Parts: sequence; structure tokens; C-alpha cells
Amino acid sequence: MSLGKWAKGLRLQMGDGGGPEQFTTIAEVKDLTFPLLSVDQLDATNHDSPNDWEEIIPTILRHPEVTFKVNFLPNAATHNGATGYQSIAQNKTLRNWKLAIPQFSGPPTYAFAAYVVGVSILGPVAGLLEADITLKPTGAVTIP
Repeated sequence: MSLGKWAKGLRLQMGDGGGPEQFTTIAEVKDLTFPLLSVDQLDATNHDSPNDWEEIIPTILRHPEVTFKVNFLPNAATHNGATGYQSIAQNKTLRNWKLAIPQFSGPPTYAFAAYVVGVSILGPVAGLLEADITLKPTGAVTIP
């Protein structure tokens, strides 16, 4: 019987743009949503479509937005306005990213290039200071 795997231990890593490129794990990532891909489609349904069923043609592959929440650490190197995701968003910098899933032997790593397109700081009265970050991938994702 196969059992699911606990999600704890995922690592979202940000490239520094250097050569050779070095990757740094984003500090204190909490919930992460990583939609792998979506496929656009064109409606090819016509008056001759069998039994009135919709017919489609798949077209553009897309990598939807990646969203994640962190315990917000404004002075952390991966969070701050000098080197972190805040700086990358403000400067509209394309960066390479990796999502590593260490729960498996020979951990799969998904690699992609993305812009930081959203940063929201959350300050609940009865909770931790957090941030929601949104990445918008561009180009292909490397699927292990």
C-alpha cells in the first residue's frame, strides 16, 4: 500500500543571477501552491461535432502563478529590500527558481524562471507577521 508524503521540508530556492548561479532557500516558507501547468484550448466545436459534444484543440502550455506564504522577516536576506523578493519585485528582475521535494529518494526538483509580481504583508491582530508572495513563471518549467 502506498502512503502519501508529508509536505514538510519543501525548499523554495531563488537564484542569484550569477555565473555559476547560486541558489538560496527562501527563509520560513509556510504554505506553498505550485500549479504545475495548464493548457490553453481553442473550441473546435462545429455543426458536425458528433452527438453535440464539445471538441477542443490544445494550444499554449502555461505555468500558472506560484504563491507562497512566509513568516515575514524584513531583515532576512531572502525577504529584504536589498537582496530579497521585495527587491526582485521592485526592480522587475527575472530570476531562476527551484522547488525541491526532499521527501523522495533522489529528490525531484522543479526549475523555472519567474518574476515576483506580488508581495503582501499580513499583520493579523492575533497572529504572526506574514507575507504572501506571488511568482509569475515565464518560459518552460523543468519537470523531473
